[in-house]
Order: sequence, then C-alpha cells, then structure tokens
Amino acid sequence: MTEKEIDMLISNCKHPDLRDLIMILRETGCRVREILNLRTEDIHFRDGYALLHVKHDNKRKGGIRHVPVFECLPIVRRLVRDQKNGQPLFRYNYIAQYRRLKAMMKRLGINKDATFHIFRHQAATRLLRNDMPPQILKKMMGWRPDSDMLDIYEHLACDDVIQHLKRINGQNGRFAGPFVFDVYN
Repeated sequence: MTEKEIDMLISNCKHPDLRDLIMILRETGCRVREILNLRTEDIHFRDGYALLHVKHDNKRKGGIRHVPVFECLPIVRRLVRDQKNGQPLFRYNYIAQYRRLKAMMKRLGINKDATFHIFRHQAATRLLRNDMPPQILKKMMGWRPDSDMLDIYEHLACDDVIQHLKRINGQNGRFAGPFVFDVYN
C-alpha cells in the first residue's frame, strides 16, 4: 500500500479508534494483535516518546519486545488517559476493526487485500528506504537476527534502484541518462 493510500485511509476514517490503530501500525510495523492486546501497563512514557511493550504469544515470532513511538505519542497518551489501568487500549477486537477497514477500503476504491498486515509491510519498506540498518529493523519488527524475513518484506521498486544509483553517481554522473553506443568506432 502506498503512503498516499494510507494517508487517504487516515483522513477519511469515520472511526477514531480505527484511525488510531492504523496510525500506530503505520509507525511501528507491529502485528495488529500485538497492538490490540496492549494494556495501559504495557506503555511506558519517556522523554519525547512512549515505549510499547508488545507481546506475541508465539515465542518464534518475537515473544516480548520494546517498540518506541514518536509520531503517535499524542495518540498513545490519549489512549492511556482514556482507559482504566489494566484495560486494553482499544475497545474493539480484531474482527470489528477488520470489518471496518475492509468496508472503508472498498468505499474509497482501494483495491488491495484488506488486511492489517499491509501496514507491517509498508512500515518495514519505509524504514528500509530511510536507511535503517537491517539488524535494527529485525529487532524492531521482532525477527530473529538470522531471520530471512527481511527479504520478504523488502518491497523496493525500480524507482528505488534508480534513485539510489543517481545518488551514488550524482544526478549528472556518467550513468545518468540514456546510453548510446557506436559499434563502428
């Protein structure tokens, strides 16, 4: 899913809780159940960010890890403030949120698989494009250091290759522009 499509989802979302969920998933790349299972005591506020203690019930899929939130800090503060201690941050379960997401994507004409896992893929790709080192990304996403999941999530387009080569060679470097070969000279 493109950034533009995600922005469109967020700006057209009629359900504040779904909008909050999408924004947190977009920033963190967490699995949707990891976020939906968060309780107030799983959030620890630091200077300028919140640390989410996310848990996955399958130890092979990360167990417990700590994921920082910067951009969505105001959302996380509000969610914690609005819930009683020990309560889940989100009132609606996976099925209710999934149905809302699917209906909203259909209404907006976004013809992609309507799953929350799209936001995990998008987050991993965005972080890779912003030069996050692979080992740090693996830690944040909850993958083992020897995991090959990075290869699966690396959705780099041809434009990414072109932009990288332009940066290496300079905008007007010797590889920028069409190649013309005169085989007779």
